[in-house]
Amino acid sequence: MHREDILFQMAILYSKNLGPVTFRKMYAYFSSSKNVYYSKYNDLRKFGKKGEELYTQIQKGHLLERAKKEFIYCQNNNIRILSFFDENYPKRLKNCHDAPQILYLLGKSILNNKRILSIVGTRRCTKYGIDFCNELISEISSYGVTIVSGLAFGIDYQSHLKALEFSLPTLGVLGHGHDIIYPQEHKNIATKMLNTGALLSEFPSKTKILPQNFPKRNRIVAGISDATLVIESPQKGGSLITAKIANLYQKDVFALPGNINSKTSLGCNSLIKSNRAHLIESCNDIVEIMSWQKEESKLKKQVKIDLSKLNFKEKLITECINKNKGISIDELSKTINIAVNKISPILTMLELDDVIEQLPGNKFCVKI
Repeated sequence: MHREDILFQMAILYSKNLGPVTFRKMYAYFSSSKNVYYSKYNDLRKFGKKGEELYTQIQKGHLLERAKKEFIYCQNNNIRILSFFDENYPKRLKNCHDAPQILYLLGKSILNNKRILSIVGTRRCTKYGIDFCNELISEISSYGVTIVSGLAFGIDYQSHLKALEFSLPTLGVLGHGHDIIYPQEHKNIATKMLNTGALLSEFPSKTKILPQNFPKRNRIVAGISDATLVIESPQKGGSLITAKIANLYQKDVFALPGNINSKTSLGCNSLIKSNRAHLIESCNDIVEIMSWQKEESKLKKQVKIDLSKLNFKEKLITECINKNKGISIDELSKTINIAVNKISPILTMLELDDVIEQLPGNKFCVKI
């Protein structure tokens, strides 16, 4: 989407009390975010108090300046800005009526991966919950599933950690901007997640860490995945909020049953008892209900690449890409000592033959 339209979207969303649903109504009415921004008071007041407040804040002249500063911050820190109207916006989330209008993505483009599972749970998890989480992720790793959670203490952290151990893409959804990591103890794992996964937020930088932001975060966790799994939860908590939202989005919800006398299992048992979640005992319960089939490991698929049909240069390039997934054309040129202008047409032919595929950032990998 055009930079100007993104800037005006960001500026409008800086307005207090204006959410994505109202914004999209305004956008549809005025045909562009710029038209919304420069609209007259009598036009904006058609949207009630929110429209009147937006007009007042626009007249103060600070919204667009804040948006410009944020845009530059994102550019300088490799943060991608995704609008609801963009093709790369997460398709599962787009189907949710209150999906964020703007998302800030740091890391890999994994938001539309084939299979995505959100795993949430209590911060005060027990050995029972941790052991189940570890076992489930180790078993589900052969199904090529992307793991989503909220980077919080407890089950969230364990989910990200185990996903990294099994080289699964993992997405951390933040309740604040990308300028901080909360809790700060998870800064190291957040950095490691960027190697194969990403961090996602609807909040710009300098957003204060406020309790009301985390239910907003939870709706992204619920909406961006195929299903949500709750591993241990008390009677009240963020995990149950996520499960409730997933129910409203008509997504599958799974819950781990526990001892009726255990406070950390009360929430899960309640979900199951009220038919708001499938009872889960193992990974098989999820894959059967979701109709997921095992995928061959990347190693096996790499071995299966038929190099005999390629000429010398095609073979040389393919083998190099296969060893260095995510290699750029410049890096490839230096590695095999062939000029970029000679590599480029060969890469195009390899793409057309479904041997390789181009990743964001003009990088390449062998197609799997």
